[in-house]
Amino acid sequence: MVVMVARAALAIALLLAGPSFGQASQEKGADSSSNRRIVVPPAPVERVAGINGFHSRSTVVFVSAPERPHVLDATYVFPERVRLWLGIEAAAETSRQLQYRFGASAFEVPDRSAESRELEGAARDSLLRYIELRRAWMMWPDGFQWTNDGPERTADLGALGKLRARIASDGGARPAELASLDPTGVVEHALKELTWREVNTRTWPASADVWHAGTLAWREKIESVDTQGVFVDAYFMPADRRTNAAPPKPSPDAIQVRELPEYCAMRVEFTKGIAWDVARSEEARIRREISAEVKSRGLELEGRVTIDVTPEGQPRACLIRLASIPTDVPPGFATTPARQGVAQLVTSFGEVTTERLTSIRAAAPPGKHADPAYVRFPVGDGPPTQVLIVVPLAPKN
Repeated sequence: MVVMVARAALAIALLLAGPSFGQASQEKGADSSSNRRIVVPPAPVERVAGINGFHSRSTVVFVSAPERPHVLDATYVFPERVRLWLGIEAAAETSRQLQYRFGASAFEVPDRSAESRELEGAARDSLLRYIELRRAWMMWPDGFQWTNDGPERTADLGALGKLRARIASDGGARPAELASLDPTGVVEHALKELTWREVNTRTWPASADVWHAGTLAWREKIESVDTQGVFVDAYFMPADRRTNAAPPKPSPDAIQVRELPEYCAMRVEFTKGIAWDVARSEEARIRREISAEVKSRGLELEGRVTIDVTPEGQPRACLIRLASIPTDVPPGFATTPARQGVAQLVTSFGEVTTERLTSIRAAAPPGKHADPAYVRFPVGDGPPTQVLIVVPLAPKN
């Protein structure tokens, strides 16, 4: 039953996410290897605002399925290299949708499929407008030539249309709303209620309401942004289109330095030596008990589990995080400021070991003090297939 709900939620998500999802099968089916055209690669990698690109992870809560938070994993390398992974985990299965941009070409890999299809016509243009809208949001104001028109800014996307930014009425330099417009001037995608946060020397997005075709689709909170990753061009092409592609083998992702957002959480210690399955059950019980009190204050719990681990990689305590930072912190909760961390994505709790934690700590920048590690994974009944190990670094004075 849980898996059926997850699939239904993803299906609704894909219908709301823009014309590319609904039109692809009508305009062009999955193309066979015999009639696939040659893909022209994008220009060589170039830096924008001093970085080659970024990798972000967001929690996405759909209006149509608020009980099943999704993950949006977005990777951009400049110019025109993009990979978007939108998914939900439930039980032992993972539902997901993959979308790619490589130069002027766009592709998608539907849920439960290993075969990609190339998008053309209106489907391609819609996806590229959405991709450019997200780039403008993440990199504001860099990467586009914005024209000033009073409280609005516009950026030309050529044949795709244009972007529009409405600056906040409080006189700040950041937009309160961003939108992509098709060539006829119709708003297709929009990001509203934008919030921002300062991390080191740059301002990054924090959250947004995401609208598609005039409908509020989801509310998104950006959990982390990393600008240190290195990605080869093949990463931005579907696996079945890479030269001499082989079936992917499950393996840990690269160790990366990430920006960790501020959060507010209640910490509850576990019994020493507790097993992972017992720790997860205990965390779920605590979450249920706290949820009613939190809701009575107009707050919500985050849709991911956070568990502190010992140096040996065993559960030590759970951190019940709020979905947002409240003005008045509830009793028992405390706020942790934004800071950097070193992280690696693995496929199971069995990979959270002394050796793994040691190697992650060793990747910390020189002079940075490593705090105790924790792991994060989606709320769910079955064992997660993605476990993020994070070693936070002491915040700057």
